[in-house]
This record gives sequence, C-alpha cells and structure tokens, in this order.
Amino acid sequence: MKKTLLTDGMAYAGITTPLALAKKAEEIAQSGVQVSTFGLGEDFEEDLLQQMAEAGKGNFYYIETPDQIPGIFEQELTGLLSLIAQNLVLTIKPS
Repeated sequence: MKKTLLTDGMAYAGITTPLALAKKAEEIAQSGVQVSTFGLGEDFEEDLLQQMAEAGKGNFYYIETPDQIPGIFEQELTGLLSLIAQNLVLTIKPS
C-alpha cells in the first residue's frame, strides 16, 4: 500500500529531526506502507524528503509547477488502481 506525504519538509512540531523523520518513514515501510514525498516549488527541504522517501521505500518527486501535479499523482496511484486478480477460485484438498 502507498501512503503519500505532501510537505515542504520543514518540521516545526512533533518529530522534527531529519534522522527521526527518516526512521519513522522506515517504520511505516516495514509495516507494508510505502511513503512517497513531494517537494513543491522552491522552498522545501530536498535532502530530508529524499531521505524519507528512500527510507519509506517510496519515491521523491520535485514539482516545479502546479501543472505537473496530476501526472505525478497518476504515476503514484497507477499501482493502486491496477487489477491484480479477478474471479479467483481456491480449492483445498486435504491429504
């Protein structure tokens, strides 16, 4: 499962240190949830967001202009919308 984090990477409350934030992303990934991060515009903490995405087994995106957002979200959500299986039948034969 993917979880998306949209932030400028400037933490002001709660967990605020880069190491602790990356560790939290790693913990989330270990529970089976990917953490992707997005840097929007010019003023965000790129190194932190890249570290969090890497630790969270997700992706980091730099979004220079708002018109890039739909394509990037489509790319992130494509895996969630893919059909994995349909009309499955499970047969169990005890020995």
